[in-house]
Amino acid sequence: MICKYCGAKFKNDASECPFCKSENTELTDKIYHNRVGAAISKIKNVKEEVKHKERIFTKKAAEGFLVFVGVLLIATVLYYVISDVYAVIKSGREKEKEEAYLARLETYYQKGDYAGLHACYYDNKDVFTQKDQKYREVIYAWDYMSSIRRMMDAERIFPIDIYYVLEYYNKIYIWTEEKTNDNTVYGNEQILLDFISEAESFLRETLGMTEIQIETVKDAQLDVDRDNNSSLRKIADEICNRLGITEEKRY
Repeated sequence: MICKYCGAKFKNDASECPFCKSENTELTDKIYHNRVGAAISKIKNVKEEVKHKERIFTKKAAEGFLVFVGVLLIATVLYYVISDVYAVIKSGREKEKEEAYLARLETYYQKGDYAGLHACYYDNKDVFTQKDQKYREVIYAWDYMSSIRRMMDAERIFPIDIYYVLEYYNKIYIWTEEKTNDNTVYGNEQILLDFISEAESFLRETLGMTEIQIETVKDAQLDVDRDNNSSLRKIADEICNRLGITEEKRY
């Protein structure tokens, strides 16, 4: 190395001229450029590392998202599968319950145990089916007939009881007329007609009603919003007066 200032020769790696003590600018520039280059290289390496880390993070995030979506999809599928299975099981249980209920109704029906039929129906209101319509025809008629029978068997009877007997007869008659003349055939016609016959026997033989009075009761149009029909009240009063039925007197 030749010194720029004094012209003396010295080693290339010396930081200064040993004679005039001037700085070895070439070495200083070289060191500077080397350091700058190293710094730039390091920065580039850091940038590459950051990009690499970003790619890894993005990939992991994407993988995590896919895993999440997969888990959600599986959970959804399982939910619907379980729901379907539960629905099938529930449907099976409901069908078994319905079949058992209908079998009990049929047993009472075949035995002619209409009180048992009535109780079975009202004890199983949680069973929803249209297949019990056959039995409902009889049950609703039995509601009226059993009320009349209670009056028939009562130790005491009052004027209001006579009125209700007429009202129940009107209802069972209209119900029977409707069900024996509609398009449904459940084989209940004779059962309903037997109820009518039993009720009419009580009206004729026990209460002494005339055919005209019975026909008047049949034709009465009851008002659901009123608890007293004038035609029925008139007939009830005639019966009570004839039989001497009062609030205080035993019948």
